Amino acid sequence: MENMNLFKKYQSKMITEAAIKAAVCGLAAGFAVNFVTAFISWLCDFSAGLWLSIGLGLGAAVICAVVMYFVKFRPTAQEVARRVDALGLQERMVTMLEFAEDDSYIARRQREDAAAHAATTGAGLLKIHVSKALVGVACASAVCGVAMTTLHGLTLGGVIPGFGDIVNPGEEFLTVQYVAEEGGFIDGNENQLILYGETAESVMAVADDGYVFIGWDDGVDEPFREDPDITDHYLITALFEKIEGEGNGGGDGEGDVPGEGNGEPTDKPGEDNGNGDGGEGNENGSDGNGGGEGEGGSENGEPSDGGQGPGAGGQYKPGNQVIDGETYYRDIFEQYYQQGMEYITGNNDLTPEEKEAIEKFLNGLK
Repeated sequence: MENMNLFKKYQSKMITEAAIKAAVCGLAAGFAVNFVTAFISWLCDFSAGLWLSIGLGLGAAVICAVVMYFVKFRPTAQEVARRVDALGLQERMVTMLEFAEDDSYIARRQREDAAAHAATTGAGLLKIHVSKALVGVACASAVCGVAMTTLHGLTLGGVIPGFGDIVNPGEEFLTVQYVAEEGGFIDGNENQLILYGETAESVMAVADDGYVFIGWDDGVDEPFREDPDITDHYLITALFEKIEGEGNGGGDGEGDVPGEGNGEPTDKPGEDNGNGDGGEGNENGSDGNGGGEGEGGSENGEPSDGGQGPGAGGQYKPGNQVIDGETYYRDIFEQYYQQGMEYITGNNDLTPEEKEAIEKFLNGLK
């Protein structure tokens, strides 16, 4: 009985060793399953995959540990005896087990000898041994599993980009297109590729001869624009309007220029018969040809205001009142021209190319 109690001490030590080995195998398998599940979930952007990977990893660890203990590592009596004999008992424990049921004198003496030597050896000399390779595999699996789970969690939390953002960085770029309707063109880069949240390159809408810029289709009135904080794809169109053509002022009084009863415009001098008023100047501001003694004209039909009166430059034709239907743009052009030149001169945010483009546009309106 005493011999069996001594044997059980060794056996208990080896059972502990077997349990540790099984647990290490279970951890290796569990973290491997955790890594694979978390990795697939991260690739597929599957939010529930984080907890699924943890759950499957724990389940795999428990199942693998139990299976490995009973199938691989649980020690038998013969294995315990061989392990103890390796401590220097020279197969005494193996022999003792073989003659455990034999009550002969020789068998008893053998068991007593084995017990005496085992008592001097002690169970403390039996060390728990776990393979370094097995521990290394478990550690590597744990590092991979924990790292992948952490990565997936940070992705779900929006701290770092997901797999789709990494393999498709072009999705962060947005297109901005500026197009012009008939009657003008875009001065600048018409097709731009902009990073999300960045500012587009500046452009300017320039009208062709006979057209005037009336605005962009998104509501911006100024021809020059520099769009900041681009967060979507844009297609922006510059709108132009044709200036009405000049009329001949003739006809039955219903022509382009208001006429009097004979169809002649009021601001165009007619042929003077000596009885009519002198003209104020023709539509182009040139000298009139009529004679007479008109109130506002000289004998040669010159306008009293030096050709800048109501007929000068045809400015009172309806098609020329382009600002509000009443104001001729050249009456206030110099004021705005000076303001524009002051703006580009004092604006340090504009590049030399942008300043040149704006100045070119303003000079083109003269």
